[in-house]
Amino acid sequence: MCLLAARYLARVCWHKLLILLFGVYVLLRLRRDLSLMMNTNTRASNRPTTTSTSISSSLYSVVVVVVTFLKRLLVHDRSKFSRAEFWPYAHHFFGSRVGSRHDDDHAFNIAVDHHMQCNDHHAEYWWRRSGSQQGEKRLFPTTAEEKLRRGATAAKAPPLALLEMIVD
Repeated sequence: MCLLAARYLARVCWHKLLILLFGVYVLLRLRRDLSLMMNTNTRASNRPTTTSTSISSSLYSVVVVVVTFLKRLLVHDRSKFSRAEFWPYAHHFFGSRVGSRHDDDHAFNIAVDHHMQCNDHHAEYWWRRSGSQQGEKRLFPTTAEEKLRRGATAAKAPPLALLEMIVD
């Protein structure tokens, strides 16, 4: 049991390291775009701003976005350490159920549904039944067409969640 947990923890930590490295790579590739996005002056007053004030404000905004995104990457997939996901994932990938089909592993399917409901960097997190509230069980049919046919709607994901989806 300890070996199973150790192997799974090593895999999750490796995944976290790769996510963090790729996230830094993506931020470096997007650095010009981030500064352009943040360079717009959003002051309510009509007073002219000095160049140094707008540059420092823009730089501060970029730093806030980068730090917020890096925080998201550090806590990425933290639900995999929860009781609902840890052992089902560990048994499915490293235990007695290795090689079993996803359809045959009921505990793993419940863990995956839990993971999708708790992490906004998965597209399934944003699909909801029409009229459902935050925290209610979401709908996970196999295709977007099936989701729409059952009355599901897709909520708009925030930009940092979309960026984390790309990195993941």
